Amino acid sequence: MLRNSLLPNDLEGLRNLIPGSVYDLRDYVPKEFFYYQYIIVSEPLILQFSEDKQRVITILGNFMLKDPRAMDYYNLIEDVVITNDIHIKVFKRKDLVPNFIREDISNQFKEYYPDEPRMYEFTMLE
Repeated sequence: MLRNSLLPNDLEGLRNLIPGSVYDLRDYVPKEFFYYQYIIVSEPLILQFSEDKQRVITILGNFMLKDPRAMDYYNLIEDVVITNDIHIKVFKRKDLVPNFIREDISNQFKEYYPDEPRMYEFTMLE
């Protein structure tokens, strides 16, 4: 995930890379996810641990890759093939994701972590 970087035209933006959460109950959900200017996602999603330990990557990654609503708020600006079967997709935010979508995604996390607010509380628009 990238926030406020100058990518893709200026490699200095790499200093602003924010790594995605890797392990849910250690790293929690990135509250500012919907404010990031750029989001990088692999297709297919690549996990280091089992899916039940990496819901942040799977839920947010599937939103970017499979939810048609995502394209109302993000443009796919780069699709890099790193092997025959793996693509790295770079999305640039074109508009703020509304609260009702943020709440929909938050509710997906609540299904798995109902007693852990840090796993589903995104920063909402005012």
